[in-house]
Amino acid sequence: MRLLKDRILKEVTASEITSITFEPRKKFIAIGAFQEPVLVYRYPYMKLFKKIIHREKIPITDEEISLNPDLKVIVDPSGDKFKKGNILSPANILFTKNGSKLVIGYENGDILVYNTQLWKKESELILNDKISSMNFIKDNTLLFVLLANWTFHLINTKTWKINKTFQLKTANDGRAVLTNDLKKIYAITDKKRISVIDVSTLEEIHSFKAHNSGINMIKLSPNEDILCSCGNDCKLSLFDLQTNELLSYLLGHSDEVHSFAFSQKGDFIVSGSEDNTLRLWDSKTYKCVKIMHEIPNSFVMERYGELLVMGNVEGDICTFKFY
Repeated sequence: MRLLKDRILKEVTASEITSITFEPRKKFIAIGAFQEPVLVYRYPYMKLFKKIIHREKIPITDEEISLNPDLKVIVDPSGDKFKKGNILSPANILFTKNGSKLVIGYENGDILVYNTQLWKKESELILNDKISSMNFIKDNTLLFVLLANWTFHLINTKTWKINKTFQLKTANDGRAVLTNDLKKIYAITDKKRISVIDVSTLEEIHSFKAHNSGINMIKLSPNEDILCSCGNDCKLSLFDLQTNELLSYLLGHSDEVHSFAFSQKGDFIVSGSEDNTLRLWDSKTYKCVKIMHEIPNSFVMERYGELLVMGNVEGDICTFKFY
C-alpha cells in the first residue's frame, strides 16, 4: 500500500478545521471550523465554490422591535420572533452516498440539508441539543445522530423525518458509532473506556479499556470486524469485535493521536498526531510501514475510496491518495 500527497490548500480557515467531508463523485470538499461558514471547494482545483452561513436565532420582543425598526426580524411558523446572532459552528458535515445532498449538523442541534444540484436548502430539523456524532448507516437510508444529552435519533434520509428516538442509559461523551445492523453502539464512556451498548435494551453489555488517558476518536473497520481508537497516550488500540479481545496497540507516535482512517479494504490504517507525522500501519501485522514528516496535526480525517482528506489545526486542507 502506498500513500502519496495529492493536494494542499493553505490557511483556508482562521482556526483549526473540525469537520470535513468529500463528495463521493469527487467534485467537492466541504469543511467546517469554529464559528465560521461551511466552505465548499471544488476538487481537484481547490477553488472556493460556496459559503453556507447559519446563524443562531435570538428571541426578541415586540418592544425591542419597536425601539429598533431597522432590525431584521425572523418569524418562525409558530409566530415566534427572532434576530440573527453569531455564526453557528458545524459539528458534523456529510455528503450522501450519491453526492446529491450535503447534510450539516450544528452544535446547537440544527440539521440543514442542501440539494447539491441547485445548492438550495431542502430541509431543516431542530433537535435542541448539541450534536456530538452523526453518520450514515444502512446504505445511506438512515442518518444516526447522537446528542450531548445521550439521546440518539434515526432519521429517514428520503423524508428527513425522525424514524426513532432512543435515550441511552450509559454515560458517554457523545462520540459514538452505530453498527450497520442497528444492534450495537460503540461509545466513548470516559477518558479510558469504550462501552458496547445493546440497542434493543439500551444497556451496556461490554466495555474496552482502550487508553491510559483521553480517547480522541473511534471507528469501525469497513466490514465492522475491528474497532480502532486513538488517544492522548500516543497510541492506537485495535479490538476484535467477534471475541472482544485486544488485537494490538499501534505504537510509534511520540505525541497525542487525534485522528485516523481505515483504507478501503480495512487492511491499512493512517494516523495523524501532534508529533506532526502521518503514519501508515498494516492492520494485520500491526507494523508501521510508512512515515510522512511535517504533516500538521489534524482533528478530522476521512477516507473516500482511494482518497484521504484531512483538515489540520493550521486551517489547511490536505488530500492523499492510497495506491
